[in-house]
Amino acid sequence: MRVLVMGCAAAAAAMTGMHAAMAQPITAGPISQAELMTKARDACKSEPTFASDTFLRADMDGDGKTDVLFNWAGVTCANPPSALARKGAGNCGMHNCSVDVYLSSQYKPGGWPKPILNHMEIAPEILPAGTSAILRTSYQGGSCKFAEFCQREWRWNGAKFISEEVTASAASGAAPITQANLIGNWVDAADGCATDLSLSLRADGSYGSFEETGDWRLIGDRIAIVVRETFVMGDAGSERAVSDPKPVMLSVVSLTPNAMTVRRANGQETRFKRC
Repeated sequence: MRVLVMGCAAAAAAMTGMHAAMAQPITAGPISQAELMTKARDACKSEPTFASDTFLRADMDGDGKTDVLFNWAGVTCANPPSALARKGAGNCGMHNCSVDVYLSSQYKPGGWPKPILNHMEIAPEILPAGTSAILRTSYQGGSCKFAEFCQREWRWNGAKFISEEVTASAASGAAPITQANLIGNWVDAADGCATDLSLSLRADGSYGSFEETGDWRLIGDRIAIVVRETFVMGDAGSERAVSDPKPVMLSVVSLTPNAMTVRRANGQETRFKRC
């Protein structure tokens, strides 16, 4: 639906600002940003570049001091020792990269961080939770079903990080939130099925709505929609590629065989019915 997606794009921009604030230069903590950059240079054997979500800060262990998280997925090596090491400098696998957590209560200079795996294409999230923060990661492989994305939330228990799978709350008549269960043509619950303002999530991963096309996938309990092309309905040759396509995230609040409620990043919810 055009109105839905455009509204989410604005909200996604606001979320980007929030993540950028969390990625400010590290001025305090158990390890400095300069030290981490040196580690990356040594691993790359060349000068690396750093994405905005490489250096993160939060109080993960609840001691009131800054802890540092180093996301290796944000490191790109200019001339790596091997092609496989270009992204992450050897700290990434086929899908996942290490997020090294330096806890103020645990880390000593020259020691080792606490590594946690996260999907290389999805930035980790830091969520507030009382006196300490929670790290939410996404991943593929392991216990995650083939070709699906899963999420875990990590908490420090005073001795180690413990994690639990992120699952949608079960409700009476609810359907599991899987890519297969989302495939179909969805319209606003107040509209008729003949409306042009539909949300088409296809089995091949392609997406279509009013005057736009693209692709979609499920990441945890969120639908990621990327609009690749826009057009004017009825005007042949009006197709235009989107110059800088970015994913718009819709959280699935509830799902049944014939109804779905999604929440935008700004908290607004929309209810759909399947046609």
